[in-house]
Amino acid sequence: MSGLQISVPGHGRWLPLPLEGDIDAQASAAASALTRQASGDRMEDVAALIAGSARTVLRQAGRLAQDGIVTALAWSLLPAPGVLQPGPVALLRLFPLAPTASDDDVLTTVVDVSADRHGDIDVDRLDTASGPALTVRWRPAVRGEDGIRMVHEQRAVLWPDREHEVVLVLSLYVVDLVDGASAGEPLQELATAVRWSLS
Repeated sequence: MSGLQISVPGHGRWLPLPLEGDIDAQASAAASALTRQASGDRMEDVAALIAGSARTVLRQAGRLAQDGIVTALAWSLLPAPGVLQPGPVALLRLFPLAPTASDDDVLTTVVDVSADRHGDIDVDRLDTASGPALTVRWRPAVRGEDGIRMVHEQRAVLWPDREHEVVLVLSLYVVDLVDGASAGEPLQELATAVRWSLS
């Protein structure tokens, strides 16, 4: 989207995923930087994980773009600095928003309030480099193919801009509540440093 400016400084727990250019080359460079002391096989495995995660995000981004949703950036959560394994991915996306949207309307960008869920929808506010944002955590309940009810978790930070009729959303979705709990603080730390503008 023309006029969109986003700046997010580096964070020791979040590895940026390459979403443009030569994905494999960038994944290899990131893997090399992340695993300096590791064997060649280990670096290849990490590079494949980074590239695979990036391509998954890009496939989703292509589908969402048809609805006017722009995927700007993505990160994989590192369980510890320098350690990468499959886990939560944070996505920074721009969604359309009506200029008359209330805060409740903003939340429905990421929360299906009519869906089955476990517990309440937790909403709060967060001070960030781009001003105050809304935070939300909710636990959707989904049925597996076997009919068993499973509880997942979604966390998001939202910056509504009614003047430009968009809302910037930093979010992650996990199927493991332990992952959700461990990702909460790093997600807020990432969010507090986000600077963005649209002209």
